[in-house]
Amino acid sequence: MYTNGVDKLNHQQLQDFLNTSFPVGKPPEGWAVFEQVVPEPTEQEILDALTQALNMHLDSVASQRRYDSRFTCALRAGFPGPFQAEGLAFAAFMDECNMVGYAMMKRAKAGEIPVPSGAELIAAMPAMAWPPSPIPEGAV
Repeated sequence: MYTNGVDKLNHQQLQDFLNTSFPVGKPPEGWAVFEQVVPEPTEQEILDALTQALNMHLDSVASQRRYDSRFTCALRAGFPGPFQAEGLAFAAFMDECNMVGYAMMKRAKAGEIPVPSGAELIAAMPAMAWPPSPIPEGAV
């Protein structure tokens, strides 16, 4: 087991250690200080994270009508039947969301706006307007 020596302290020594306060910015003499450097994300990493946030949002919206993903919901648009209207509405919504996302990224790349967080991207998305459900009331 890895130890840092603290396990060898008695109770009073441990209490003294925990109650010690150090001036901010000045570690105790002899202590090694390591600065954690977190690299800035690359443009591709940012794009991947925002794409994931948008896809999760689309899946969440599709689940409002009991679809397991954005794919199965949008797929209904291509098949005549009781769920086609939902598929068409969702496919149009998904396209609108993608266009909003692309417009935001264009503005961010041009320096007009800061790169949005995932939450900011989702907050900018339009609301979904579902058609009436074809599922009979009380069926689910």
